Formats: sequence, C-alpha cells, structure tokens
Amino acid sequence: MMAWALAPVLAQANGRPPASNGVQFRPGDAAALYAATTFGFLVSPDGCRFYWLCEDNLGFGGEFDPAHAVTSSGAIRLIMPRRGARRRSPPPPA
Repeated sequence: MMAWALAPVLAQANGRPPASNGVQFRPGDAAALYAATTFGFLVSPDGCRFYWLCEDNLGFGGEFDPAHAVTSSGAIRLIMPRRGARRRSPPPPA
C-alpha cells in the first residue's frame, strides 16, 4: 500500500545548475545587495538577510539571463531582447 511513496521521482528544474552571474549594490546604499543567479535574484536589504525573487516573478525564465541594473529606489531594471527595458520592484523586506 505504501509502495508508491518509495518510488523514485524525477526532479524538475530550469535545465542548468545554480550559479551566480552578477552582484550589484543599490546606488546610495552599500548594504543592499542584489545577486543575479540562474534561478532569479537573491536580494538583501542589509547584507545579512536574503530573500529570493524567482525568474517567473520577474518576467523571464529558462536559460535566459537578462542584462540588469539596480536603481536607487531598489527596483531591478531588466533589459529583455524584443521587449525593451522592464522594471520590477522587489517586495519590501519582512
């Protein structure tokens, strides 16, 4: 009856191992850190606590890594081919 719980399951991911592909600081705030990764952004308002913004939430995904910049307000500006610039603001830290 519990045999189904022991069956192997294939994990799904975006097709590549996790990696960082850029780190930026918020202009005017040396403690606010934005790390671009292959699975979205890791954002830290203070350099100690981090929260994750997934690719889908930012409007891209798969194996595409858009060029990006962080504004002085903390918004992440993404440069998307054929779509131009897009601005996404991370949620306020909890």
